[in-house]
Amino acid sequence: MGPRHGSNSIKWIFVAIMLVFGLVRGALLIQHEPLLGYANNFDFFRAQTCLGVWQMRDDGLPVHEASPERPLTWYNIVESGPDWGNCHYSSDLLPTGMAVVYAAARAALAGRDSIETRDIGTFLLLLHAATATGLAVWLCRRQQPCLAMVFAALFALFVMDPVNTLFLNTFYQEKSALLFALAAGTLAVAGIGQPLRPVAACVFGATLVLLGTSKFQHFLLPSVFVIAFGMAWWLSRRAAMRRLFAVSAIAACLVIVVQGSNRAFLFHETIGRANATNAYLYSIMGESPDPVHTARVLGLPDRCAAYAGMNWWAPALNPVHPCPEVFDIPRLRIFALVAQDPETVVNLLRAGIMLQQPWFMPEVGQVAEASYARLPETIPTLARAVARLPVSIYALLYVLPGLAAIGSVLWLALRRRDREPVLFPTVVLLLAGQFYYVFLSVLFGDGYADLVKQSNLLFTTQGALLLTLAAWLFAALAGLRRPIPIEPVLQP
Repeated sequence: MGPRHGSNSIKWIFVAIMLVFGLVRGALLIQHEPLLGYANNFDFFRAQTCLGVWQMRDDGLPVHEASPERPLTWYNIVESGPDWGNCHYSSDLLPTGMAVVYAAARAALAGRDSIETRDIGTFLLLLHAATATGLAVWLCRRQQPCLAMVFAALFALFVMDPVNTLFLNTFYQEKSALLFALAAGTLAVAGIGQPLRPVAACVFGATLVLLGTSKFQHFLLPSVFVIAFGMAWWLSRRAAMRRLFAVSAIAACLVIVVQGSNRAFLFHETIGRANATNAYLYSIMGESPDPVHTARVLGLPDRCAAYAGMNWWAPALNPVHPCPEVFDIPRLRIFALVAQDPETVVNLLRAGIMLQQPWFMPEVGQVAEASYARLPETIPTLARAVARLPVSIYALLYVLPGLAAIGSVLWLALRRRDREPVLFPTVVLLLAGQFYYVFLSVLFGDGYADLVKQSNLLFTTQGALLLTLAAWLFAALAGLRRPIPIEPVLQP
């Protein structure tokens, strides 16, 4: 009892240090002078119409126009209220709406008519930190200290990296998607070793729904949980997997229904047309050595090949789109492309991987008092280390999840009759599925347009996978028959 209690105390001290370190790291960025954050590439419109909050501009342009040069410091709450006709309904409105209320309350106490961007970022930072602390305490009460250590390290090193915290001072949806993914993933992983109680299972299902409705691109992300837990259940025959599979399946169905209804709005139809143009004409056909052949594979007329490499905003595609057939391409046509035009697909994947470096949005500024300025060198970020990697090693980061997933499937299949814990291989399956879903859904869904922003979850997912593999390796090197006591052994 004594040595084990002391060992757990050290683990919880480590967890506390990592949580505090992450909070301080985020606070230094949020409170930095001048303001740091991603500038508006127009996507703020999706939340601002719902909240009735518009930027204060001094350039004479309409308040709803993009301001990509620099993040703005002040916003106004308009008297007319939200513009529900153009509102983009998503779960991001919950944390962002609460942040706006907090900022408005701060402004009222200070006697101001405008709200400060930094107050929005501060509230969202505290929300992320409170969520992380609550999950860590919950893991403590469940006697899962090793899992809490991995979670705390993920929070400090990746979640609070500027790659993510720059989103806190914005109205982009990515910040909420990360928050909900962190909560859903942690609840899911905890439930693999120890079955979730009914309340925790309901919370897990709710966070999955919030994750799937945070961005339209993520509407099938809960289905990744369904597939991962379904495979683990089939291979391991564990009761815990059956419960997680059932909760995930219910949440995935709810998300599909909700997001399906969202497509009925005109604004979302316009987004769909822009996405199709950017995916098929701009990205896929732009990488094709023979655009006419690629157009035919996609079911497009030959005349569309003349617009290969052009995005939604190209003058040649406006005001009347010369290739409207691109709007009606079934997404399943991608499989025909893989079979009949593999060179184009390889070119697309290669370019998509390289365009992710260095993980920061390349087309907008990040410093309030300068035009298109980047994150100051004095602020550390893992993204710079990734950017300095040789191309071959960097590309390996995109192959590693697939190799790890194959190894996990073999592990589960070969040890299905054993009593070995299944936490590590199941988590690897889940993270690898999430990684490839985000990467491929963005690449084939919206192409190169906003690629880094849309793929934001890749950075933290890759970090979670590396930490999981490191913990698994540590368990193997420890010389124990079973991995470190990160979970109890359950009966098949």
